[in-house]
Amino acid sequence: MKLVALNGHAGRHSPWRGALVLVGEHDAPGVLLDPTGALAARLDADPMLCQRAGLDTRVHTVVLTAARIDQVAALIGLRHGATIDLYTTPAIFEDLSSSGAVLPELQRHCDVHWRMVPVAGDQARAGFQVNGQAGLQFTAVAGRAEPHGRGPAIALGLEDSHSGGRAVWLRSRHRLGFGTGALLEGAGLVVVEQDELEPDPGLVAWLAGLAVPRKLLLGGTPDTDGQLACLGIEQPHDGLEIQL
Repeated sequence: MKLVALNGHAGRHSPWRGALVLVGEHDAPGVLLDPTGALAARLDADPMLCQRAGLDTRVHTVVLTAARIDQVAALIGLRHGATIDLYTTPAIFEDLSSSGAVLPELQRHCDVHWRMVPVAGDQARAGFQVNGQAGLQFTAVAGRAEPHGRGPAIALGLEDSHSGGRAVWLRSRHRLGFGTGALLEGAGLVVVEQDELEPDPGLVAWLAGLAVPRKLLLGGTPDTDGQLACLGIEQPHDGLEIQL
């Protein structure tokens, strides 16, 4: 599998407002992991970028690990044209349904197919597969509840059964559930998404201490790149590709 980092703002020195695209083998369509509104707008305006990222298909496949405002904006930005296959948990789906009638509004413009990730109640961990991604296995683990009464975000484990490559996608170490540690075992890559422009010192220290070959922190500004590199932590640049 391949992970491609796409920023919502073109240019190597732009602040990060992007997401990852997961691409399986044999030129499978791309899967958007927690897309942002800025990235959705850029994809809408740049058909060639969509083609390069495997997103020029009749279906946009999206995996959401949280129902934050940037993910809501992304869904609104993707509403024109292609069907949206939306993989997320019942709690996150409920948040989307109650956030200004986001999903009904989407349905006015395009077909939205909800693909349930069965993490709910006592079921804190679940494996699932994504249509069109043969050989890729996804594992979702519930985190702690989000602020303001929103449902919990989830952590994602990604595994390629053919290459054996494994990656972990986390929203923030501060909201991880008890089962997340098992996802990290044997991972070749850990990607952490943060919302703040300046990296949280506690998060950076935690990430730097992980015994993982490659660590990627999504967020921050180009000014912090050198500081993080000294700790073995990468910040993404637009178009970065990681093969696992």
